[in-house]
Amino acid sequence: MTHDAPDRFAGEDDARLDGAPLAFWIVLMAGVPFDIAHGRARPGWVAVVALLVFAALYVTTVLVVVRPRFPAAVRYGLLAVLTAYTFPYVLWFAHSTQNALLLLSMAAAAALPLVWTAGAGVIACTLAALAISAVNDPGGIGSLTSGTAASGAVIVVLRRLFTTISELRATREELAHAAVSRERLRFARDLHDLLGHTLSVIVVKGEIMRRLVSRDPDAAAAQAGDIITIGRDALGEVRQAVSGYRARGVSAELDDARMALDDAGVETVLTRTGPPPPAEAELLLGWVVREAVTNVIRHAGARRCRIDVTGDDAAVTVRVTDDGRGAASLTPGNGLTGLTERVTSAGGELRAGPGRRGGFVVTARVPVDAVRAGEGEGV
Repeated sequence: MTHDAPDRFAGEDDARLDGAPLAFWIVLMAGVPFDIAHGRARPGWVAVVALLVFAALYVTTVLVVVRPRFPAAVRYGLLAVLTAYTFPYVLWFAHSTQNALLLLSMAAAAALPLVWTAGAGVIACTLAALAISAVNDPGGIGSLTSGTAASGAVIVVLRRLFTTISELRATREELAHAAVSRERLRFARDLHDLLGHTLSVIVVKGEIMRRLVSRDPDAAAAQAGDIITIGRDALGEVRQAVSGYRARGVSAELDDARMALDDAGVETVLTRTGPPPPAEAELLLGWVVREAVTNVIRHAGARRCRIDVTGDDAAVTVRVTDDGRGAASLTPGNGLTGLTERVTSAGGELRAGPGRRGGFVVTARVPVDAVRAGEGEGV
C-alpha cells in the first residue's frame, strides 16, 4: 500500500470533502439582501447583481474543486476568479458582504492540494480580512479576522481527518489480507513438511520396485506393499492435517477469531455460556465461526464484531454479529452455501442476513444429539 506524504491530502474520493455542505454556507450572505433593502448597499440593482454573481461563483467553485475528475486548471482557475472577484466586491459594498471572506477562506482550504498550501491560503484570506476590516469596519476587525481564520482552519482539519480515516481503512484491509496470507503460508508449510519426506520415500521405493520386478518379483511385491502402507499412513496424516486446518473446533477458532479481528482493527466481544458441546458439534461450530469471521474481515468493513456461543443439553448456538456494511452475500463460492448444507445435514439450522440495526448476522443452531459432522469425509 502506498501512503501519501505527510504534507499531502489523500486523493481518493472517499477521503475528500463533499461540495454540497460547503455550498450550503452561502447562507452566510443572507444579510446582504437586508442591507440592500435598507439602502446600505447602493445602487441597489448593482448590489443585487453583484451578490448573484458572487453566489454563483462560490457555489460553482466549491462543487468543482472537491472533485478530482475536473482538470487542475479548471479547479484552480475557478478559485482564482472567485478570489479576484471577492476582494473588490467586499471593499465596494462592505457591511454584511464581508462574510464573503469566510466563504473564500473555506473554498481555498478545500481546493488547494497540500496541507501547507491550504494553510497558506487560509492565512492569506485572514490577512486580507484584517486589511479590509481595518478599512471598512475597524470596530469589527477582530470578529471578521478570527471568523475567516477559523472557517478555513476547520476545512483544513476536516480534510486531514478524512485522509487519516482513509489511510486507516486501507491499513485494515491490508492487515486482513496479510492474516489470510499468513494462514495460507502456514498450511502450505505444514503440508510440505508432512508430505515431503513421505513422497520422497515412495519415489525411492518405486524405483527399487521397477528394478526388481523382472529379477525378483517377491522383493518387488514387498516394496509395493511398503508403498501401499506408506501411502495409507500419509493419507491419514493429510486427512488429520486438513481437518485441523478446516475445522479445529469452536474453542480454538474463537481464539484465532479474536486474534484475526484484532489484527484487522475490529473490536471483538466474545461470550460463551452453557456446557461444552460434543466433539462433533465442536468441530462443526468451529466451521461456522471461521467462515463468519472471515466474511467480517474480508467483506464487512466492520468496526465491531460480537460472537456469542450458547448451549444447553439440547442444542448449541453460535451467533456472529458485525456492524459493517451488511453486504455479505449468500452466493456460491463464499462458503456460506456449503456451510448451510453442512449444518443442515447435521440436523441443525443456519441463518445469514442483514441485522435489524444494520450489519450482518450469522446464526447457527446445532442439536447436540443429531450432529454427525465430518462423517464420511475424504480429502
